[in-house]
Amino acid sequence: MREFYLFEIKSEVIKKFHDNYEGLYNVLFDIHYLKSEDIVLGFKIFDSIVKPMNKELFNQFIKEKNLSNESYMCYKDSHTINDFSYNERREGEGACLGLAGLVSWSDWT
Repeated sequence: MREFYLFEIKSEVIKKFHDNYEGLYNVLFDIHYLKSEDIVLGFKIFDSIVKPMNKELFNQFIKEKNLSNESYMCYKDSHTINDFSYNERREGEGACLGLAGLVSWSDWT
């Protein structure tokens, strides 16, 4: 199953990396794979790049948007959308579709 981490990048950071999104991706990738002794520095860099999101509000939005979808499940803060046409035994792991097809960013903002 895939895991997605959602956060909003600050507008001033977007302006700095406007022509180099790969550079921004590399910064976030490097933060994710920092060694444990550098974790404090990683949190400081991450906090300077992203704006906090209201987790409860976003989770409620996702739940309300997908209540009529019979393949949608929610347990605590984990949202799963099963693909019934996928043979789960074939690959050895369950299929999960991302939220991108169910939620447009313009609905949330």
